[in-house]
Amino acid sequence: MIIIASCGHHSDDERIYYKQINTLKKNSIPINYFTYNKSNSELDDKKINHHHFNSNKYSQSQYKKELLQFIQNNNPMVLHIHDLELLPIVRKIKSHNKNIKIIYDIHEDLVSMWDALSKYSGISKQIINTVLSKFELYHLKYIDCFIIANKFAEKKRYENFGPVHLIQNFPIKNDILDKTDINAPYKLIYHGQLDYNRGITTLIDAFNDLSLQYNQLELKIIGKSRTRDFEKIVKTKIKKNGKIKLIAPIPHNNIWDILFESHIGIIPFHDMLIFEKNTPTKLFEFMTTNCGIISSYLEPIYDVAPNSISFSKAGDKNSLLNAMEFYLKNIDIYKKHIVHNKKLIDEKFNWDCESKEILNIYEHLIL
Repeated sequence: MIIIASCGHHSDDERIYYKQINTLKKNSIPINYFTYNKSNSELDDKKINHHHFNSNKYSQSQYKKELLQFIQNNNPMVLHIHDLELLPIVRKIKSHNKNIKIIYDIHEDLVSMWDALSKYSGISKQIINTVLSKFELYHLKYIDCFIIANKFAEKKRYENFGPVHLIQNFPIKNDILDKTDINAPYKLIYHGQLDYNRGITTLIDAFNDLSLQYNQLELKIIGKSRTRDFEKIVKTKIKKNGKIKLIAPIPHNNIWDILFESHIGIIPFHDMLIFEKNTPTKLFEFMTTNCGIISSYLEPIYDVAPNSISFSKAGDKNSLLNAMEFYLKNIDIYKKHIVHNKKLIDEKFNWDCESKEILNIYEHLIL
């Protein structure tokens, strides 16, 4: 038996469930999947045992207690955790059972994420982030194997404690609609978290100016603002332009239809450490749905597709406007770019290629 546990992710999280768990099911090893989030739904999957705890009904400590008790009663071969909050579970388990193998799956470069998403500033931010860092480091000695999701993420932090494997969040291959017959790409899209550092206000300002010249343009912004204050800023800005639609977060399964219908995906991130360390999953989603891509120039994005993206200077409204207009004025290049990106997905950046690594990790740990 193996146990896979998260603390905060959606039960049907794309990376955890659709990619990793569905790949591991091929081994015919019993899988118990523990989740803790605000959703009420349990996965209808006969090949896994899903133990879901609604965070509106259970405290995090209650969830951890139930998970710990299940592990102690069932003695799994592998415990695969996806969140920092579950590290204390690992310490308690290893103290009583040194044979269980522990995988710590780190989705983002945590140090840069803490820096970017902290609600605090100055010395308070520094103290809190230092405490978080020391909390994680203290528990790493109990880990047998680490998985990181980005090649630019910090590895040395974990290499002192065990082997570090890179499993990138490449998409599952889809039936890709051909968009090379489009003569005027006008449907633009951003989806993901909304905050200032992700360049949302820069995007809206650039689009507002550009849409004065190109009347047919549409922009969909899909996601949730990190703060209520930022939500007010966004809503105020888009009121000036009826061509912008602000849409609430959409379940992963449903976002694909909207991406397939779109012509250009935009990644307007600012130049921050978090975006220098992490490759956004939306990049590969745009590539696999044949969207042209406009992005801030950031090394993890440039590394994937240096010759088939229209790049802009991070945080620069005029540069982003010019990058968008480049595709509108150069349709042939737009089409060549989406064909090239489709080839990259088909040959390199897909889960079929990446899934072999997680099977190898489990085979090595179990055998």
